[in-house]
Amino acid sequence: MAKCAQATQTSCTWRDIPWIALLLSALQGAAGLSLLILSSWFICASAIAAPQFNYMLPAVAVRGFALLRIASGYFHLYFAHSDLLNKTGRYRAELFAQLHDARITERSGFTEALAHHTESVASVWMGWVAQQANAIVSITVALFISLFLSLPGIAYPLVLVCVWLLLLGGLMWLGVHYAVCQVTAEHTFRERSESVLDASAIWHMAPNQGADFIAQLDASKMWQSQQIVRRYSDYAVWGLQGVSFGLLSLMLWWLPHDAYGNALLIVTPILLLTAPDWLSRSLQVAPVFGQYRQAQTALCTTSVQSVPSFTLPESLQYLQTNQMSVEGGKPVSLTLVLGELIVFHGPSGVGKSRWMQGLAGHIPANGQRFWNGKCLQQGLCRDMLYVPQTPQILNTTVADNLRLAQSEASDDDIRKVLQQMDLAHLNIHAWLGEQGLALSGGEAKRLALAQVLLDPPSVLLVDEPFEGLDHERIQLVTEHLNELKRTSLVIVATHIVPDALMVDWDYTFS
Repeated sequence: MAKCAQATQTSCTWRDIPWIALLLSALQGAAGLSLLILSSWFICASAIAAPQFNYMLPAVAVRGFALLRIASGYFHLYFAHSDLLNKTGRYRAELFAQLHDARITERSGFTEALAHHTESVASVWMGWVAQQANAIVSITVALFISLFLSLPGIAYPLVLVCVWLLLLGGLMWLGVHYAVCQVTAEHTFRERSESVLDASAIWHMAPNQGADFIAQLDASKMWQSQQIVRRYSDYAVWGLQGVSFGLLSLMLWWLPHDAYGNALLIVTPILLLTAPDWLSRSLQVAPVFGQYRQAQTALCTTSVQSVPSFTLPESLQYLQTNQMSVEGGKPVSLTLVLGELIVFHGPSGVGKSRWMQGLAGHIPANGQRFWNGKCLQQGLCRDMLYVPQTPQILNTTVADNLRLAQSEASDDDIRKVLQQMDLAHLNIHAWLGEQGLALSGGEAKRLALAQVLLDPPSVLLVDEPFEGLDHERIQLVTEHLNELKRTSLVIVATHIVPDALMVDWDYTFS
C-alpha cells in the first residue's frame, strides 16, 4: 500500500500545476468581464456624450478585449487538454507500475481505477480549478473596478459574491458526499455485469435465465447520485440568478434620482444581471470536485497485494521444502535436486497447482523453502518459472510474447524455438488478439514452452503440459522436458505420464 500511496496520491508540486492553462483561463475571465464593463459603459456614454466625444479609443479597446478573450479561450483549451492527456497517461503508468511486484486482488476495482479514477484526478485542473480561477479573477476585476471608479451601489455585488461563496461551499460538500454513493453504485454494477457476462456462454441451457440476469443489471442507481449533484448545481445557478435580480431591484428602488445622469451607473446593473453567466460555470462543475476527491481516495486504496521478487546469486544444487502448504492444503516436505524430473500426481482440486505456485512465490505459502540449504524469503523467486495449465498470452505479436522470456532474443532465435515446438507456421509478427484467441489451446501451451526454451530457468514448474495435445505433440513436449532436465530441476503436475518421459520419481498429493 505504501507504493500505492506514493504512486497515486501525488502531492501537487509546482511542476504539476498547469500554469499556462490557469493563466490563460484567468486572462479569459478578466478579458471577458473587462469587455462587458467597457462595452456597457461605452453604450451608455455614447448616448449622453457631447459631440466632441472620442468614440475611436473605446471602440478599439472593446475590439481588443474581445480578441483577447477569444484567443485566450482557445489557447486555454489547447494547453488544458494537453495537460489532461499528459497527466492521465502519467497516472495510468504509475498505476501499472504498482503491479511490478504486486498482484491484483480485485480486477473490477483496478479496471475502474485505471479507466475512470485516473481521468478524474487528471481532469480536476481543467474541469474545476480553472473554472474557479476564472470566477475568482472575474470577481477581483469587478470589485477592483467598482472601487476604483466608485461605482454607485457597490455593496450589491459584494452581497452577490458572498452568496456565491456559500453556494459553492455547499455544492462542494454535496459533490464529495454523493461521489461516494456514485462510485459504490458503479462498482456494484460492474461486478454484476462481469458475473452475468461470464455466464453468457451457458444461457442457452435456460433461455429465460439470461433475460432474468440482464433484467437485474439496473444502471439507474449508478447515475442517480451524479444527477442529484447536477440538479442541485442547477438550483444554485437559478438561486444566484434570483438573488442578482433581487439585488438589482433593490438597487433601482433605493437609487437617488440624481445618479441617473452618470454613465458609470450602467456598470453595476450589468454586473448583477450577467453575474450568473460569469459565475455559474464555477457552480456547475461541482460534481468534478466530488469525483476528484473520491477518485484520489480510491487510487490510494487500489486492490493490489504486494509480492516481493528476488533473484538468487548462486546456482541451484538442491531445493528443499519444510512443511510447506498453501491455503490450508496438506504440508509437504521434499528434497529436490538439480537434474531431476519429478511428477506430481493426484486428483483434480487436491492442490497441486496451488502448491507449485506457492513454491515459485506467486501466492503466499506457509512453511519454509530452502535453496542450497539457505532459507528463502517470502516472495517471487525469479529463478523459478511456473507455466500454468492455461498460459497467459498477451494481446500482441508472437515475437513480443516470446521476448517476455528473453528481451534480447533476435528474430532468428524466436523462429528457432518456434520450430522446435512445431509452431514454425506462426508469423512472428502476427497479432495474436486478446488472450491469444488466434491460437488453439495446444498452440498456446507450446508457445509458453517456447518461452522456456529461450531462457531456461533453474527450476521449471509445468502444470498439465500434455493435456489437449495429440500423441505426436505429446512426444514433442516430452522430448523437450527431458532435454530441460539436463540443466534444470523440472517439476510436472499431470494426469498423463508418457512412457518416454524420464521421470526420476513421483509424488502423490492426497
